[in-house]
Amino acid sequence: MTGEETMLRLMCDVHRWMTAYVAVVAHPHFSVTGTDGVFDITDVPSGTHRITAWHERFGELARTVRVRADTTTTVTFGYAGSEKPTTGIRDLHVPAVTHIAFQ
Repeated sequence: MTGEETMLRLMCDVHRWMTAYVAVVAHPHFSVTGTDGVFDITDVPSGTHRITAWHERFGELARTVRVRADTTTTVTFGYAGSEKPTTGIRDLHVPAVTHIAFQ
């Protein structure tokens, strides 16, 4: 795989309920929300940036924000519940491990 991937879904071949999502991006500016939905992204360079929130059920929301040096920029995302899931998620199937050999 080369380049960015918006979202990859990793699934276990044995346990169908075991699923993880991974975003591959070409920069260090990302975060995962806490249980309260709050996130922090530090060391973002000054300028105008596009920030995207992604939810496995409701898809993607994007905002354009202006970041200024030595200040905190607040961005609020809110899902109404009627959004459509993101299309184009690539599925990666993780094969079951039948045995592990240690030497």
